[in-house]
Amino acid sequence: MVILRRFVAFAVAVALTLALASAAATQGALAALAPLEVSAPVSFALRLETTLSDFLGLLAVGTVPVAVTVALALGWSIAGLVLWRLPSTRAEALRGLGYILAGALAMMAMHVLLRLAFDGIVPMAATRTTLGLLLQGVAGAIGGGIFAYLTRAPRSAVAP
Repeated sequence: MVILRRFVAFAVAVALTLALASAAATQGALAALAPLEVSAPVSFALRLETTLSDFLGLLAVGTVPVAVTVALALGWSIAGLVLWRLPSTRAEALRGLGYILAGALAMMAMHVLLRLAFDGIVPMAATRTTLGLLLQGVAGAIGGGIFAYLTRAPRSAVAP
């Protein structure tokens, strides 16, 4: 039962991270259109439609979801191993922070490593800027927080 709970928590956290990362990339691209004055201001409805369309396209291609899943699996596994080595009271106190940092670092490292692997070509345009890369890290941090929350030890029904 614990393994199933962790798997579901992982899947939910990865899906949320992907959705947030995709939304950040889409909104960054739409914001870049404003100074170009190529069209009328982008409406909220168009922003929402474009965000959903981009997310579904991201899922359809499959390479980014796989890369994000691998990056987060590695990051959260390393965080789990580090926390496991700490005394239990300290590990519990640092648990949320550990998974949040691991998620953020995993997402940013993934984008930097992809850029290096593709000889300077940026696979996700949103990460060309420091802000774009940081927003990808924020998506990973939120995913890490969700993962930590969903995998926390259940509270005892009886208070000590």
